[in-house]
Amino acid sequence: MQIRFEGRDAHVILGYSPGEVRLRERRVTASSLISAETIEDWPVRSMAELDVAALDSMLARKPELIIVATSPQQFPAPAVLARALAARVGLEAMETGAACRTYNVLVSEGRRVLLALIMDAPAAGSADPRAGPTGGSRSKASADR
Repeated sequence: MQIRFEGRDAHVILGYSPGEVRLRERRVTASSLISAETIEDWPVRSMAELDVAALDSMLARKPELIIVATSPQQFPAPAVLARALAARVGLEAMETGAACRTYNVLVSEGRRVLLALIMDAPAAGSADPRAGPTGGSRSKASADR
């Protein structure tokens, strides 16, 4: 599927691999908040740290939708989900690869989406040898070729 980005200056994700998300402007290796307009460091390092106060700081940016990206996929606490619902803002939790792809599609549509990327620093030597050059992991079958 070909995606055209209306805003030339929009932050889009070019690829991802364990411990790294690649944008046009830079590589992100730590938890960050990413929108079409901004890339900010974010102190949340695990889903357990995503509390109502952290959500309120994201809600202050006035997004329509917040995508929380973790690997492996994890889910926010019920109080966090309830707060997002009360604010009438969508809150989705996805595995990092799916979150990056979804974020790009929504940005291409001009939606006010915020990607909340939760990343721990990778352990030394923990890079996935199956990670492809443009992101994601290739299937085991293609890695064995």
